Amino acid sequence: MKQEDIGKIIRNKRIERGIKIKELAEMTNLSAAYLSRIERGERKAPSYNVMEKIFTALGIPLDKEENRGFEADFFKLKELLIMHRNKGNMSIRETIEILELIEDIIKGKNEE
Repeated sequence: MKQEDIGKIIRNKRIERGIKIKELAEMTNLSAAYLSRIERGERKAPSYNVMEKIFTALGIPLDKEENRGFEADFFKLKELLIMHRNKGNMSIRETIEILELIEDIIKGKNEE
């Protein structure tokens, strides 16, 4: 799932629930500017913890298959890979290849 898609889901759910971006900022302890960039797809995928705050505030379950729960696992794996990469245990190329493979697997699961 692309960052723009995640941003659209967040924006649509926020509007559907009648929540202003400033209200969501207060609910999540994140800045309104940061949330706005996420919604517009201008930020790289936020950490799992940030996504959890946003999704919880909007009432979007992160771990149910019917609500794209596979993406939640992707965010966790992505964080772990980046931490592993930052320790110098793998190249950027290897990290990107693994992330792309995981994303392809997740896409396949969501299409089932």
